[in-house]
Amino acid sequence: GYLNCVTADMPREDKADLCPLSAGFTEDELEIAGDALRTAPASIAVLDVESGELLAALEAQATQDHQRTYENYQEAYPLGSTMNIFAALTAFSAGDSPSTLLWDLESSYGTEAANDSDESYAGPLRLREALAEDHLRPLTARLGTYGSGAVQRFASLFGLTGSSSVPENEVLYKGSNNTAEAAAFSLIPFATLGDQTGSDAGGTMHPVTILRIETEENGNEFPQPFIRKSLIASNLAYLVHHVFSRNTEGIQLSDRPAAVKTGSVRGEDSLWVSGYSTQISCALRLGDPQNYSAFVEDTDRIRITAGILWQSIM
Repeated sequence: GYLNCVTADMPREDKADLCPLSAGFTEDELEIAGDALRTAPASIAVLDVESGELLAALEAQATQDHQRTYENYQEAYPLGSTMNIFAALTAFSAGDSPSTLLWDLESSYGTEAANDSDESYAGPLRLREALAEDHLRPLTARLGTYGSGAVQRFASLFGLTGSSSVPENEVLYKGSNNTAEAAAFSLIPFATLGDQTGSDAGGTMHPVTILRIETEENGNEFPQPFIRKSLIASNLAYLVHHVFSRNTEGIQLSDRPAAVKTGSVRGEDSLWVSGYSTQISCALRLGDPQNYSAFVEDTDRIRITAGILWQSIM
């Protein structure tokens, strides 16, 4: 109900009563968010960390004349630089630490063409800084030392199977092609320090979407169990959590610890915000999957709105 309300095309005064946005923002920021949420395409999923239960999901689109529409399924989208979470896991598994030094110098790349060669060079920087602030050029160069397809393999282990066809030098710029539900589900092991929770279907973990089955004849109920399965070592999960809980890009919860990563996709006017607390995991995507959006005028508006929306949902 909240997700539908907050993205509905209704007067701001009504929303303030029915589904208010999070406190702690300026009136200008809330006005920007309110305007954008009435029309901007949005894909959202919220999961319970302890059980893996899908608590809420929404796929909101908009027509060219700004009429809001809702779908009964979730689209898959490129996750962009939220894949840095799995770049971090890959790096720490290979023996790097958050303080590992990277070099972002023109001379660092030899004759290789950098994906974002129009960006200024950052010089020396720590791995945690590169991961949190999307210094993708030195990160991509570092990934080449871990072996071919390392990030894609880790992402697949966590249920993000849409990156196998993405070239390794593009995986942090485009990311795996997955739904918001899959993105939120992939975060749970970092919230639990290594365990995935959910339902097991043929050895593959999935979010819990069926709580019980009732028979019509005699009214018997069959609760559907959820399981907890160890996925990665707790020390690796903690290192990833540590990086993204300390570097929140201005998005944080006032009442409890949380880890969060924003992510952009090259060539798109959209933004991902994926993160979790110890209670719930939420991934959302806001904006248009094109390099020109008829719904949100610029990326600053998208960034402000996505951050406010994520904090409000959490």
